Amino acid sequence: MKKFFLAGENGFLATIPMSIVMLTFLNRTPPKQITKETLQSADIYPSRRSLKLASLIAHFSFGTVAALPYVFVNTKKSNNVFIKGSLYGLVVWGTNYLLALPAFNSSAGAPKMSVKKNLTMIASHIVWGVALATLSQYADKNRSR
Repeated sequence: MKKFFLAGENGFLATIPMSIVMLTFLNRTPPKQITKETLQSADIYPSRRSLKLASLIAHFSFGTVAALPYVFVNTKKSNNVFIKGSLYGLVVWGTNYLLALPAFNSSAGAPKMSVKKNLTMIASHIVWGVALATLSQYADKNRSR
């Protein structure tokens, strides 16, 4: 159980550099679009400030939850955090932006986004995955001491 809490914590922290990449290259981020669409589907029309806060909470919550399955992927077979993290980040991106969001007809799905936005989102998910893998490896080393 402790592994899952640690994975969630690492996912939360990994969302910080990911967000920096997104905010550096995009004016309107997909997490904000997704949050806005979700709230509007429930007839909720928040102010700009409330939308910003809701999307921030949703994005960090998702980063926390998306990290939980990493517990099963994080084996001792490979210590290469770049490869493990990049692949995991790409799986998270693909699952959401190629499958889940298009299934809900979201404007944030990969088929409806520009090439620039897709490349930025792919890069930000790789950054998230590598940060997650790095934090997990660090935690594993400290736990085994």
